[in-house]
Amino acid sequence: MFAPELSDHNSLAILGLVQPWGSIMPISEIQARLFFDSLTGNTKLPKKHEMLKLIEFELIRVQSRYVKSPRHTIQVDYGVYMEEIGEVLGCVPNIFKLVFTDPVLAWSLWTGPGTSYTYRLTGPFPWDGARKAILETKDRIFAGMAPDGKYIKRKNDVNYFKVLSVILLIAIFVGIFTNKLQYANFTNNFFGN
Repeated sequence: MFAPELSDHNSLAILGLVQPWGSIMPISEIQARLFFDSLTGNTKLPKKHEMLKLIEFELIRVQSRYVKSPRHTIQVDYGVYMEEIGEVLGCVPNIFKLVFTDPVLAWSLWTGPGTSYTYRLTGPFPWDGARKAILETKDRIFAGMAPDGKYIKRKNDVNYFKVLSVILLIAIFVGIFTNKLQYANFTNNFFGN
């Protein structure tokens, strides 16, 4: 997106010149946000030698995954690329913090589809409607699949991912608790306290 030769100025960027596995428009939008944030001096981009190392690393990563050809030099994975730029921009929401401040949103981010609204919750240029848009994503998906726009209840409406997530969390807490008990018993028996 940024030319390493111009890294001292960062006044020129090529936006949207990627071939994503996913939508190109949100990628172009987050690239534009990064460009203007760096242009105003709020985000510091790497120096030329660091950019060249990152480009070399990315080229090796792309060539190991895709066919070695000029066509695949700009191939990116939507989620990974959005997350990488979001981290540089500082707009990736902290899900662990959201668990305590907004558990409904945290659950939706954890179990729902990855949307570009996620990167509008925090950071530069946030959008007030991002939370609502994220929470209503599944409704819009289901409405688009129904002939009359109404939600069609499935026969088996169990979300196995949610059930497995809850079981995993319970297992982690039980593991932590029993580990502390075992550690306490070990130290009491070993040191004789």
